[in-house]
Amino acid sequence: MMKIGKSNKDSTTNFKNAIAVSKEGVLLDLHVIPRSDKTYFPVKYNKWRKSMEIKVNCEARENKANDELIAYLASFFSMNEKEIIIVYGRKSRDKTVLLRKKNMNEINAKIVGALSEL
Repeated sequence: MMKIGKSNKDSTTNFKNAIAVSKEGVLLDLHVIPRSDKTYFPVKYNKWRKSMEIKVNCEARENKANDELIAYLASFFSMNEKEIIIVYGRKSRDKTVLLRKKNMNEINAKIVGALSEL
């Protein structure tokens, strides 16, 4: 895993700018990095994009990166893939996904735990 060092504290506090509550669940702003060595999340919080970075192994062709993104997030957040919807950015690296039937506390706790391990 990547060491973030000094910015790790910033990542664990500022990442909340990438999350919003909706009436259907939680919206998560992501910046996707395709064709990575392996898929993992969270990489870090990108303060300029105000989004969490996720690396995916697949290339961004024929919806493969989106499918891998959804599958990985479903596993990470212990959800069914059908409960994760890309609401913005299907053809962009910058995306907003809806995590249906989840609350802010669940999502925050999971991300904080993962960032603290970096």
